[in-house]
Amino acid sequence: HLPMGLDAFAMRLLTQLDGTHSRDELAAILVNDIVHGRLQLDPVPADRTALAAVVTENCQRLLATFARHGLLQPVDEISRLGK
Repeated sequence: HLPMGLDAFAMRLLTQLDGTHSRDELAAILVNDIVHGRLQLDPVPADRTALAAVVTENCQRLLATFARHGLLQPVDEISRLGK
């Protein structure tokens, strides 16, 4: 096993992956964190629509990376395990 070297954005996304949020909800959580200064993004897009697009794209990329590295379980498997 090797460390992944996750930045604050990736760590925040990872902490929200409990199976209760849709992809859109995950992106909204991160946009809200950026807007309220709890999470940094450099550079920050000029308007909220552009910010949401950048955040959504980053979330999609990171979810694919997490899946490739075995950090995600299918929801049906989690349900089967009683979690």
